[in-house]
Amino acid sequence: MSHNQLVDYGDAVLDAQGSASVDSPAGSDDIPGGTYQYVMEARVQDPSRQELSGRGRTLVHPADYYLGARLLDDDDMPCRFGQAGKPVQIQMAAASIDGGLLANATNVDVRFLRRQWKSVQQRSVYGQLNTRYEVVEEEISGQEVLIPANGQKTISFTPPEAGSYVIVLGSKDGQGRPVITELTFYATGPQWVRWLSSQPDEITLIPDKETYQVGETARLMVQSPIPDGRYLMTVERAGIMDHRFVEFEGSAGMLELPITDDYIPVVYVALSSASARAEAPESYFEPDLGKPRGFFGIVEIEVDPAPKMLDVTIEMNQPVYGPGEQAKAKVRVLHDGQPVSGAEVTLLAVDRGVLDLIDYHDPDPVEFFYNISHFPLGVIGGDSRALLIDPVTYEVKNLQGGGGEDAGKLDEREDFRPLAVFEPALITDADGLVTVSFNWPDSLTTYRVTAVAMETELFGRVEQEAMVQNPITVRSSVPMQVRVRDTVSAGLLFTNLTDESQEVAVGLELHGAGFHGDQPYREKKLVLAAGKTEELLFPLTFAESGQADLIFTVRSDVVNERLHANFPVVDVQVMEAFTLAGRLGDTSIEEGVVIPSAVLPGSGIIELSFAGHQAGYLQEPLARWVRFKPDRSFEISAYRAAPYILFGDQLDLLLSDSLITDSRQALEFFEDDINEYQHSDGGFVPYLYMLSMSESMVRTTLIVAELYAQFEHGREVGKINSGSPQRLLSPEGQGRLVDRLESIIDEKYVTAFEKAWAIDIASRLKPDGNYGKRLDDVLGLEDALGAAGYAIVAQTAARIGESSAGLDAFRRIKNLVKIGTRDIGIVETYESRNYFDSTILRLACVHQAFAVYEEESVQAPLFLQSMRRATLNSPWVNSIDILFAAKVLSRELEKSAGVDAAAVHVVLNKQEMMNETVNLQDGAQRTFPFQQSPIDQLPQNVLLPLEIKLDQAAAQAGSVFYSAIMRYALPNEVVGPRDEGFSVFRQIEDLNGKQVQVNALQRGETYRVRVTIGCDRHRFASFLQVPVPSGAEILDGSFVTTGTYAESGGVRGGEWERETQYGDTETYVDEGYAVGQFGMFGSSWQFFGLRPVQKIHPGEVTYFFPHLYPGARTVTFLIRAVHPGIYPVPPAHIELEGQEEVFGRTGGELSVIE
Repeated sequence: MSHNQLVDYGDAVLDAQGSASVDSPAGSDDIPGGTYQYVMEARVQDPSRQELSGRGRTLVHPADYYLGARLLDDDDMPCRFGQAGKPVQIQMAAASIDGGLLANATNVDVRFLRRQWKSVQQRSVYGQLNTRYEVVEEEISGQEVLIPANGQKTISFTPPEAGSYVIVLGSKDGQGRPVITELTFYATGPQWVRWLSSQPDEITLIPDKETYQVGETARLMVQSPIPDGRYLMTVERAGIMDHRFVEFEGSAGMLELPITDDYIPVVYVALSSASARAEAPESYFEPDLGKPRGFFGIVEIEVDPAPKMLDVTIEMNQPVYGPGEQAKAKVRVLHDGQPVSGAEVTLLAVDRGVLDLIDYHDPDPVEFFYNISHFPLGVIGGDSRALLIDPVTYEVKNLQGGGGEDAGKLDEREDFRPLAVFEPALITDADGLVTVSFNWPDSLTTYRVTAVAMETELFGRVEQEAMVQNPITVRSSVPMQVRVRDTVSAGLLFTNLTDESQEVAVGLELHGAGFHGDQPYREKKLVLAAGKTEELLFPLTFAESGQADLIFTVRSDVVNERLHANFPVVDVQVMEAFTLAGRLGDTSIEEGVVIPSAVLPGSGIIELSFAGHQAGYLQEPLARWVRFKPDRSFEISAYRAAPYILFGDQLDLLLSDSLITDSRQALEFFEDDINEYQHSDGGFVPYLYMLSMSESMVRTTLIVAELYAQFEHGREVGKINSGSPQRLLSPEGQGRLVDRLESIIDEKYVTAFEKAWAIDIASRLKPDGNYGKRLDDVLGLEDALGAAGYAIVAQTAARIGESSAGLDAFRRIKNLVKIGTRDIGIVETYESRNYFDSTILRLACVHQAFAVYEEESVQAPLFLQSMRRATLNSPWVNSIDILFAAKVLSRELEKSAGVDAAAVHVVLNKQEMMNETVNLQDGAQRTFPFQQSPIDQLPQNVLLPLEIKLDQAAAQAGSVFYSAIMRYALPNEVVGPRDEGFSVFRQIEDLNGKQVQVNALQRGETYRVRVTIGCDRHRFASFLQVPVPSGAEILDGSFVTTGTYAESGGVRGGEWERETQYGDTETYVDEGYAVGQFGMFGSSWQFFGLRPVQKIHPGEVTYFFPHLYPGARTVTFLIRAVHPGIYPVPPAHIELEGQEEVFGRTGGELSVIE
């Protein structure tokens, strides 16, 4: 039967004792006489629809009984070896599947086989001889044996010569099913035997037992490739513990080693020898085939660490406790039945509900400290005879191996610590005892109480359980998190553990998020039958974000308590923003504005900005950078710090004070993290787990290196105030970064633009570096560079003194640039198309080149005007074009000139918004909320005229620039889908794959969320967010308590489709790339999978895709509908890391759990 094959599945209902049974027929295995296992999984839901899973295994027997056999030595003890020419005793028995001797007599067919290995030499296609070994089994004899009822049978067999033998026992049960057992043993003797070996120079050592006790003698059979000889035997571990010389006749000998306490838990026995010279060499120029050869073998001997174990017991003063009740634990420590005084004891009690999530147990100290992996072989062999014989290559192998009389009083239950007690250093008295008293928390659960003891090199551990419960168990049934505007049913789950029906009264008070003052609910009552579990729910609606605190009051004849439950209420908004920007001249400017109606209250604004520079078009992109979530990746952290790195104290011309503060704080994180995210090759990675990859990411390295260089330059010229006077990278770290940049320049599959960018950064970080030759090589890529690449090469050449290369590059730029009266156009070459390609990037790079070579030939505002127009005609392509545009603007701001102030008049649909004089040198911003005048009086969802004009003096100066940004948030359920580089589709299915309407989810059911994303080009570092209804729980397959859902395709999955070069569509379950390593000893390939990194958060699942191919990518995961309610669900959203402009999303949804 193949691994993980689904055999059967179905449903069952628990009886009053909490049990259920399922019958499934056992199949037959492919191997006659072989056993196999059934793994059974059960998933159980309580009335609140919380689910736990458990697994059990059962052995499927091949027949009604088994045949057993063992070899006996002269002392009638089990062994694995015999001696050639001397009878060996084989003891046989028939055992039933319950372990007892079979009650009936059994006929057994016994066959004796000799197993040999014969070598076969084959010539490869290149003429090399390869040796292959084939096993040959020869039947020597056989007999029929009758094993008596309830008895055993012993027979003898004489191995004719040294070698390997197999005893095969065969029979059939009453239903004709085969019963087969094989026993392998070895015979020693003076004959030479060919043994199966991975190397012709290897000596094989076979111990007669897997594990030995102290005081026993280990017997090791020696299988040697030489007929006879003298051997050096060493007993080794951290050093050589013993050694002696031994001699054998033949190739099958026997060694004996007494096992002592020093050998715990493992010791290594090594055997080495050498052959004599066979013949003198014929000629210096001919191979010396008669040269002596060296032989070596080693084996690990495991020794039972039982002598190092302490016997530890825990005695609790009672079996069941109430919440908050005092407990007393008595720990006793013994060794060989005697009390251990002065032993150090650690005692802890932990909620099993937490531990069972990952099936965690505190490690056994004996298993840990005496694990054989902690006792590796520490001897390095050396032999002076290696100067005379061919060296032996030693192959490294895995050798590591409340009560009725006080009914009016309410007990407050609010202490839900999972760790009830932790006493790390208790000391036993003369009787080996130590006693601890502590109070239980308020959780109604089972605790695992663990004691770990240590005394010098002796260790022990024990676990047992203690239960905390009330006559009526009360547990909260609330979601982990809700969103603003969710309506959810939450409450309590009751279990009556008494023998009588109980009436329970429940009250609820609400505090915190969305609740103005205390809001008590009308008391509800519930009658609980004996032994029954029921749920009582309250409908809740949340209008504001914050922390929701629920206080439940429970009153009954047996339990009176107050129970606290809390969870966060988050405000997840889908923001949209639109920007208008331009230059104000001698006439008024009229734009069009549409004010949407479906806007969340308090979220809509129109922001007008005026300045004597063209910074307006960068305000929104830079603000988005700062608003990124800081914990997404190191690359995101770098982008958040970038505005302050690039603009320093001039950032107040672009961003609000709060955003400037955030960018400065992000710079502090950037300073702290840059060394941590530096790869061993000197580059950078966006995630720490990528440090184990063979090389850093090119894009992340270029972005971080650019910002690092900008930071150090800004600090040198006084534009940036850093808290640390030290450079962010040490000289060694900066040197490694330069090395990585130089390797990028030399890499074959890096684009020409990336090579030019890398050499530009490297030359700034290493001014004395000789980059002339590399610059010529990059310039030789010609039109693959494109205008942006040529511009970077030209700037770099001017800086490092390569005037010829710089002028050549600038000449080629001028052939691609068309300068008009109002803007600048650039003709891009086809060869230069790359991931970073954009109009804005080309304009920014060419602007900088003109500033170096022909600063007076074209005014900078013309380039900036063209860049502004490009942002209006098409969105920002990625954060690289924002970065280069910001570099240009930061330099222009340093030499900005124009009028100091201007009178501005702004009218929207004949309603005056502004009529005032504004400061243009520092920039001026005015914000108009949707809910205030004049916007609240304007019609919605229609095009409205927006007129902006200046006073005459400012108009004549011609240096006033404006931007208008409209920003608002939409309700989750009305947000429409968008495709701005990605397409995204989300659907919910039942476990049979049938699509389910999101407004008809049934409580307690498990569903599969399927999200398909599509893109038409290679995308790198994409981030996907998939929200789910707040009343649903996401199944985390990493928890042991989560079922595998093998019958429905598993807990999570994914696949991707792409079109082949032949026009076909292929589906794949994994993607990645192979890295080849080539050397003088051959080549090897290592595969790196690019499966997305999935993370589970409250209310959503996120995926990080390092790389997406053109085509469709699907991911799936499971959710369970738990809490009834109505839930507006935000769209599923994907975007490029740091490039929010390239995104895609589904529409929002209104989900209902019934």
